[in-house]
Amino acid sequence: MVNEVSKLIYNALIEYHAVSLPDVGTISVVRHSATMGSKNELMPPRYDIEYTSDKRAKSLVDIISACAGVDNKRAEEIYLRWLDKSREGSVVVIDRVGTIRDKSFAVDAELVTALNPCHYP
Repeated sequence: MVNEVSKLIYNALIEYHAVSLPDVGTISVVRHSATMGSKNELMPPRYDIEYTSDKRAKSLVDIISACAGVDNKRAEEIYLRWLDKSREGSVVVIDRVGTIRDKSFAVDAELVTALNPCHYP
């Protein structure tokens, strides 16, 4: 169950570019413009992940409800079980996405690579 919910978060970031984790915060994809690299070559746009404690995106509970075909109450139960298993103290680990620790976020390299295929062949 933990892996399935983590996959939903990963897929939501790829598809919607943001996902709100109730009582945790919002993880979103942010686009940075193209830049000039060394030797005056144009570097393509780059995508990074940002975390905020505000709710600014579609709720993971709503995503679980839609994907699993369950009502919001059941989806919230699934989310809370996932959160309980993924959280240790103030640290939330999301497989293939990253780690939220004390209001900061460390993104998983696999997600950065998926978002920036031109930068990581």
